[in-house]
Amino acid sequence: MLKERFDMFNCYATSRLEAKPSLIGDMYNYHISTKGLLLNYVKKMKKTINASNNPELKGKYTEWKNSKEQLSKLFSMSKPELQRLGKDIDSLEKAVNTMEKELSVASSDINKSNDSSSITWKDVQKKLKENEASVEIIRFKYFNKGWSDSTFYAALILTKETVDNPKFVLFRNGNDLDNAYLRNYKNLIKQKFPDKKSYEVYWEPIDAEIKGKDVVYVSLDGVYNNISLNTLRYPDGKFLLDNKFVYIISNTADLARENTRPKIDNEKNNKGVLFGFPKYKMESTKKEEVKMTDLLKSNEPKHENEVSELPGTKVEIEKIKLQLDEKKWTSDVFMEENATEANMKKIKNYRLVHIATHGFFLNNLNEQESREFGVDIEKAIQNPLLRSGLLFAGASNFMNFDQTTQEKDENGILTSYEALNLNLDNVDLIVLSACETGLGQVMNGEGVYGLQRSFQVAGARNMIMSLWTVNDQTTQELMTTFYKNWLGGEEIHKAFYNAQKTLKEMYKDPYYWGAFVIQGEVAN
Repeated sequence: MLKERFDMFNCYATSRLEAKPSLIGDMYNYHISTKGLLLNYVKKMKKTINASNNPELKGKYTEWKNSKEQLSKLFSMSKPELQRLGKDIDSLEKAVNTMEKELSVASSDINKSNDSSSITWKDVQKKLKENEASVEIIRFKYFNKGWSDSTFYAALILTKETVDNPKFVLFRNGNDLDNAYLRNYKNLIKQKFPDKKSYEVYWEPIDAEIKGKDVVYVSLDGVYNNISLNTLRYPDGKFLLDNKFVYIISNTADLARENTRPKIDNEKNNKGVLFGFPKYKMESTKKEEVKMTDLLKSNEPKHENEVSELPGTKVEIEKIKLQLDEKKWTSDVFMEENATEANMKKIKNYRLVHIATHGFFLNNLNEQESREFGVDIEKAIQNPLLRSGLLFAGASNFMNFDQTTQEKDENGILTSYEALNLNLDNVDLIVLSACETGLGQVMNGEGVYGLQRSFQVAGARNMIMSLWTVNDQTTQELMTTFYKNWLGGEEIHKAFYNAQKTLKEMYKDPYYWGAFVIQGEVAN
């Protein structure tokens, strides 16, 4: 309810910069206190309830999770099927929301603290080393006696030398950054043409304020979530990857926040689970002839939906398995008909989760269709977490209305909404080795509503994901190089950074080495 007022304050602080520069410090403090507020609140609620000694509260939390799981099943049914089964999806949705509000109030009564509200830019600045800088990016609408159609971006920069106030860089052309320049960036990446513009418009003004700094902690907002910063090309042909170690974090306040999560005992928790090469079109396991459900008798389109196989992921999983074995890790592998959504939902107590499959993000929905990837279009438009997900074994069967191979009511399509319920509290790293797994609906100050948000809520500390369609061969090489670095003792973000640099030596074009990005917690 107050989001617009913060945008108004940002505009006021911007206009009063010369007369009262201390407002920029206030702008920074307000932003790090409110950024990811909903995400952090959900994570804190989960942590508080699990740590409580209240069995009634824990029971209500379990009931809420089960209701959300049931709701996710209903989202995949057509309206005729819902009517046949007598299911009212709207009433269940309201009940789930009511339960969440009650849990929120109850957990707030237990834990009234807000560990981010007391952190200021000065606390963040004190944590920086001589060779480091932090950049907090803020997107806000322009207000001047009324709201306009213009969007601004601001970069608030801290270094060891910062004294009075954060350095301030303003981008007044936010609309162009969100639209024309982003299209240009994506097209040049896809066409493998040199990009001589994106560095200038997205990063050069920031770069001018962090000269001599090798490590840059960046908290993204808006369009910056859709750009792989390492791929920005300097006028001399080099890339940001060549000059800076860019460390993407959710909030620069994390640099000053004490990490209360226990460190992972590498000796005891070196367990990994690998999913890959799913058999999207499975053969019926039933001998008797099964009749098509009423789902097929409805007005659904009858065209065949083919999901292409990914043989490269089989090689990828086998190579990673060998690397884990060499380092004495315990690992479980699920491939072909075993790479199911049901098995994915069972995972727990793993340090590493690696998933090599198809990913999807539905950006432009066709309202003429009734369903996309098994989800009702009307509901998908309302909830961005229903517009992204991963495909597992049997997904092709479901999309072609063949219900004979489904296991325990799973359809082979794990949406971001369903991923919220996963138990990833012990996961140090989740790797989404699939296309466009980093995409979703960008919300100002709340990040990307898609797979990355869901896996964060589920408990994963760090995530590797992609921003565009990836090449099978180079993905294999990037992943195996990364695991060699990480399993060899390098910190996760540094291991990934070095893997990208290695791949860049073999493939000069950023299309091949720049699709994947890593985001997560600051290392202990």
